[in-house]
Amino acid sequence: MINLIKNLIQTSTICIKANIPFFISLIFLHILIMLSVILGFNWINNNIEIYSFTLGPILLRISLFLLILGLWTGYFKLIFNLIDQKNDSIFSILKFFYLLPKIFAVRLLSYLTLAPVFIFIINKFPYDVAKYGTNIEYYLTDLSSNLSGIYTDEVSRNLYFAYFNYTDLIILTCLAILPLFFLVKFWLAEILIIDTECNIKQSLYMSFLLTKPIYQFIILGLLISFINVFMIIFGFLFFTISLTLSYIIMFNYYRLLLKNKS
Repeated sequence: MINLIKNLIQTSTICIKANIPFFISLIFLHILIMLSVILGFNWINNNIEIYSFTLGPILLRISLFLLILGLWTGYFKLIFNLIDQKNDSIFSILKFFYLLPKIFAVRLLSYLTLAPVFIFIINKFPYDVAKYGTNIEYYLTDLSSNLSGIYTDEVSRNLYFAYFNYTDLIILTCLAILPLFFLVKFWLAEILIIDTECNIKQSLYMSFLLTKPIYQFIILGLLISFINVFMIIFGFLFFTISLTLSYIIMFNYYRLLLKNKS
């Protein structure tokens, strides 16, 4: 594992040194995308009822989601250009929206694996449409906060376990196996579509074959996540640089898996 990490760091360093100006451009483009998303959603939340359970806001949310997904698709394509030492303008980020339908289909499939978990939770803790609208994150945050408050009080905790007992926890754990399995076995599907522009079936099949060393992905994922969280301490710029480096390292890891498979 240590040799793998050294290899990935060395390979990524070579890619960056070969085209430092392009790497710097990717960092600034990354900052621009993230700031645009943060500021844009902040403005929308303050001026539009984006989570209203009506057709207009729902279509707007879907459109914004697809726009952001398309931008990230283009950004990841540019990272592959850096790895392949291709000189390309960062403005070509807008050229790859034709991959969006396939990327969205795979993303939708990943969300569907979470459906049994979500249905089980809603069955136990009813979803108040009037309160939450389409803001599922608010519902989950509110639920987590309420459960934390219950857990600190012994009487409430006893009442809670009478309603949501250990059997329910076992069921919930079993239901969570499917999305976790999809995560570790098909995390390469979107990357394969972006890199090779293959179809959805091929991307899922190849991802399943390439991800046999699951422990490598788990260790790398945890290590990179820890580093990125740590870099938040030093500010937004350093966090963005760390995140950009993480993409380069993980994409080089994917290319290594692809090379070893062939």
